[in-house]
Amino acid sequence: MTEAADGGDPEREAIEGETLASIFARIEAAASGGPECADQFEAALLDLDREIAPKARARAAKDADADLAEARKDAQARPGPESVDKLRKALLRWRRAHGIADSSRIPAATDVAVHVAAVGPLAHVATGLPTLDRATRGGLLAARMHMVGGEPDAGKTGFVVQLALFWARSGYAVVMHCADEPRESILDRLGQAFGLALEDLEARKPPAMRFLAERLAEIPQLLLVDQRLDGMSVQQSASELDRLAVRLPDCLGKIFVADSLQTARAWAPDARPREKRERVEAAVAALADIAAAGPLVIATSELARSAYRAKKTADRTREIAAFKETGDIEYAITTGLVLTAEKGERDVVRVGVAKNKRGLYLPFRLRRDLDRCTYEDLGATAEEETPEPAAQKVASSRPQGPAQPKFAQRAREALVKHGPIGWESWILAIGGNKTQARDAARWLREQGETRWKADGQRGRLYMWHDPAVAEGDQR
Repeated sequence: MTEAADGGDPEREAIEGETLASIFARIEAAASGGPECADQFEAALLDLDREIAPKARARAAKDADADLAEARKDAQARPGPESVDKLRKALLRWRRAHGIADSSRIPAATDVAVHVAAVGPLAHVATGLPTLDRATRGGLLAARMHMVGGEPDAGKTGFVVQLALFWARSGYAVVMHCADEPRESILDRLGQAFGLALEDLEARKPPAMRFLAERLAEIPQLLLVDQRLDGMSVQQSASELDRLAVRLPDCLGKIFVADSLQTARAWAPDARPREKRERVEAAVAALADIAAAGPLVIATSELARSAYRAKKTADRTREIAAFKETGDIEYAITTGLVLTAEKGERDVVRVGVAKNKRGLYLPFRLRRDLDRCTYEDLGATAEEETPEPAAQKVASSRPQGPAQPKFAQRAREALVKHGPIGWESWILAIGGNKTQARDAARWLREQGETRWKADGQRGRLYMWHDPAVAEGDQR
């Protein structure tokens, strides 16, 4: 192995250090300049991100190497389906990190067309809600993943329970993976839908429980899996869905319901990711794999607090970016619905359409019967009933700038809390992406609240909050 491959090329390191030092100097100079230096300031930050991107890719490749080595050892020490699946996923991450594609696995376009024609038309699964079925051109697409988000007590779980019951009664094999609420709670909701009083269900009165058992016996298409009691991951629940579909005569299709994304387990018991974000990303990937095998997959998701707590609509996170923990959700789903309670109307829920590929962006309202745990379609809201225009879609996909008081305050608080902080560390501290970090830095600079300093010897750029300016603003 060469010296350069070992990362010990002093000439190259000197060039990289000189480049970073030059960028740092430009940022420091522009930061202390007037309004006319704003464009130079932002351009220098862009150059900084471009310079550190290769290093980030190198770190990702190094992490992938370590994950692959660990997966190999695990497969040798504990051979079995779970360790093999872990090894397969680690190998895929390693290939992506190193930019390696397996061309032998990529079919020709003509072969893909023949395969698609043989599979048949895309199936739309009606939901029993006329407005939603109209917005989705006949119902949610099978073999796709869909998401129902909402603020606390907006009725996410009750909504998907109603869908699951409707689909099971229609002839679909339905498995509901209960990870948020226990199976008993879901049974109570079903009992309410059958007309039983919640008080009788909670008291476990024999007549009510017998009636519930009789009604459930009429729909063997519905299976409830309790993640904790049954000890099953979403992948194992999906296997139960396959078995259920085989047992049912004249099964129309398979549907997998997960409640919720943030609590669903998609890993081996001894391989639990340490970070919550990683756990949610694992669940997203697992559910996407289940959908790719044919079933319609629908899951509930919590929303970030910034999506519903801000008093002003302009300060709220956009619906498509509001699903909690990871942006992977946005890219994995075909349809994304967001439930929010209407102010002053406890029994009315607004359903926003955050994403709807090939369909209408058609917000609508539901009337919720809390006693029956059911939802009645009240029709579309007064908003425009058209697909999202391309220009609007591009504009809405741009990150929201720090002109929003909530984001600006969060950026300010990160500087106050951490004191002098490096550029990359600050991006992580504010919880945004690079574009948002640049916007925030520019906004704080224009307010005169930041000071910048380049450390050429260590190759770092530091920024910190100026308390004198903050005190002046408060006065």
